[in-house]
Amino acid sequence: MKNKTVAAIIVMGISSLIAQVILLRELLVVFYGNELCIGIILASWLAWEACGAGIAGFLFSRSFNSLTLFFFIQVLISIVLPLSLLLVKTTSSILNVAQGEVISIFPTIYAPFLILAPVCLLFGLQFSSGCRLFAGYSKNREQAFNIASVYTY
Repeated sequence: MKNKTVAAIIVMGISSLIAQVILLRELLVVFYGNELCIGIILASWLAWEACGAGIAGFLFSRSFNSLTLFFFIQVLISIVLPLSLLLVKTTSSILNVAQGEVISIFPTIYAPFLILAPVCLLFGLQFSSGCRLFAGYSKNREQAFNIASVYTY
């Protein structure tokens, strides 16, 4: 069972890394990326992941099967991620921006914040689920050790 846990955590890391790179690059194309855009996108990513981890702390106070929940969240991510990419691709037309026109500051702030919300919430939930899952199979029950172990995988 521990091998499945480690494999699941590795899949989580790979999928979150791929999703972050793809979404960051696509959002930079739409918003004619500069340092400000990168900062806004990464701040949105971290804020929503933190919210997802916080929600997970509330949800996991009840008893759930961590492995089942972990894989259920992964399936949801595989559905939501393509939809988020589609939303990024259509952002210019949704915001009614002409080809080559630079998007103003307010849409540059709120559009990535809204687009990244579903994906990042799910990744935050999944990270907390992975930490809880790893804690169930770890000999060392310290919370900080388990979180660091999930990061190293």
